[in-house]
Amino acid sequence: MKVLIVNQSEVRQLMPMNACMDIMETALVTLGKGQGVNPLRWATFLPEEVGGLIGMMPAYLADPPSMGLKAVTVMPGNHGTPYDAHQGAVLLFETEYGCLRAMMDATEITGIRTGAVSGVATRLLARDDADDVAILGSGVQASSHLAAMLVARTARRVRVWSRSDDNANAFSERESSRHGIEIEVMPSAKEAVEGADIICTTTSAREPVLMGEWLSP
Repeated sequence: MKVLIVNQSEVRQLMPMNACMDIMETALVTLGKGQGVNPLRWATFLPEEVGGLIGMMPAYLADPPSMGLKAVTVMPGNHGTPYDAHQGAVLLFETEYGCLRAMMDATEITGIRTGAVSGVATRLLARDDADDVAILGSGVQASSHLAAMLVARTARRVRVWSRSDDNANAFSERESSRHGIEIEVMPSAKEAVEGADIICTTTSAREPVLMGEWLSP
């Protein structure tokens, strides 16, 4: 049996944000009906001298009938290298005989899917006139979440804050060009979220970067 191999660039071409949001909404509805199995991630932490972890995430959906497994490595030490901190593969199986149908690069899927879930929530829960977006962070998930927010709502204003000024400026330049909008770089997280309708926290910080008292009613 032939197995389809889908690489990172092909995932990017085949799964734009709007399509991924629709797929994720369908998957969430299926899970909500009790027609899916989505257990917690299983992870093995690597020795301290190596750092990082390897994790596995199996899942099953009854409609459409499918099951899959994501195997991923998380290597924080990759920041600043040519390699993504999150790498892995998604395996897709058919449900009648359990045969492997496809193997897909997980890096791009992880980036798009995570933002897409937030996009679905925003599309369903945010006010219709929500148009002031704040992004806290400037990495892969910041880009993914911005793309999702722009699908969910028409943004009048977009602000970004990052712990790294250089990264925030690079994000603003790159994403402004990508989406044809102006993105303001803010000097603090508090100023970034002041009066915002939609706030996306996309950092890897272990301490809070967003305080409840900063939120507008």
